[in-house]
Amino acid sequence: MTNGLLVAELVRGQVQLGDDPTGGICPIGKGIPPCPSAYPVAGDVNLSSNRGAPTYGDFAALLPAVPRRQGVPVGTTFIRPTADEPLTLSENAALASAATTLVAYDATTGHNLPVLFWDYMGAQPTDWRFAFGHPLSEPVWVRAPIRGVEQWVLVQVFERRVLTYTPANPPAWHVEMGNVGQHYYAWRYAADNHDPPWIRPLPDS
Repeated sequence: MTNGLLVAELVRGQVQLGDDPTGGICPIGKGIPPCPSAYPVAGDVNLSSNRGAPTYGDFAALLPAVPRRQGVPVGTTFIRPTADEPLTLSENAALASAATTLVAYDATTGHNLPVLFWDYMGAQPTDWRFAFGHPLSEPVWVRAPIRGVEQWVLVQVFERRVLTYTPANPPAWHVEMGNVGQHYYAWRYAADNHDPPWIRPLPDS
């Protein structure tokens, strides 16, 4: 037994039923598949202030397998040129560094992993495939507000977890796991176009 493929469901837009990953349903009230989550994968969870970061649904465009690219530092960005334009992939050499160099390749899903995520996963007390699942995307840089300050964040989505690297954080918090459980709960039980219930003010008593 393993923990659920929560991120895979959020990205692909269907609650998996049984062993078939291609079959499933949408959460109640969200139509017919695919119905991916509209919550941002990184940054502040408050949707009113975090409208620039890619959503789980946006990462569906990055699901297709890519060739092995070991030894290449990651400078790939996944951002909107302007607020009204679609997300596009481009290269920013200033973001590439030794810490983001690709060092491993998962042939199951066809995606590369950077050294800082690979080391973080290897330091966990259980097998990384059990804890994280296979990578669903390449690592990409996004712009996301963290405590209200927009900054660069390296993001890679896995079947069960989302890993982020925020260079502006203190070293002990450079690599973090996203709040997947909260995001999944909101997708299943709240409207994706509203802030989740845990950040709304309580009604007057």
